[in-house]
Amino acid sequence: LNSFLGEIKQQAPLYSAVKVKGKALYKYARQGQDVERPWRTVTVHAIKLLDIYRVEEEKFPRLDVSFSTSKGTYIRSLADAIGEKLGCYAYATELERIACGPFTLDQTVQIEDLFEKFEKMGHDSGSFLPAITAAGIVRPTKAAFVNYPEHALRRSEAIRMAHGREIKILSDEVVLENMIFIFKDVLVAIGNVSQGVAKVRRVFIDNEADIFKETGEDEDI
Repeated sequence: LNSFLGEIKQQAPLYSAVKVKGKALYKYARQGQDVERPWRTVTVHAIKLLDIYRVEEEKFPRLDVSFSTSKGTYIRSLADAIGEKLGCYAYATELERIACGPFTLDQTVQIEDLFEKFEKMGHDSGSFLPAITAAGIVRPTKAAFVNYPEHALRRSEAIRMAHGREIKILSDEVVLENMIFIFKDVLVAIGNVSQGVAKVRRVFIDNEADIFKETGEDEDI
């Protein structure tokens, strides 16, 4: 298993949404057309063998394996490659995502539970979102960027970034590829910092949001 650690190359599966000449591969497959499938480089950060067991009437044992990988890794293709290396071939019988970025499986909520809460609140949509947010069921957007450096904005800076404009920040010696910009604990944007200038990559708030309409000094909170 350890031979698959690090950077590896994978060819996109025939039945996948990867596009070739503007058309998804699975559409070529359904039409019986041959097409050159692209390769991509992915990273396998960790592999752990959890269990080896047998199922009655099956010739070969089953493996429970945990992978930590970069985005875009084809786990089913990885299972196939492991089987080929073992000389017996293999395929994935069950696949479960247990984490994505800072979020883990034990933090998830069943959609049926949300419907039940909504019904108990009398289908009051105005109160529903604040209630599930207060309960921690819905997390603020910035929770997805917990490992990113953070910069608190003044009101004028926040409004400027909400319009997609750059701002001056830090010293010209600092270069950061990813930084999140916060105003009053709300994620405004993510951007890059270079030569004392922060440039927006993506905005996460409407430039006419209520948070910008509050009167007061040009404070940073």
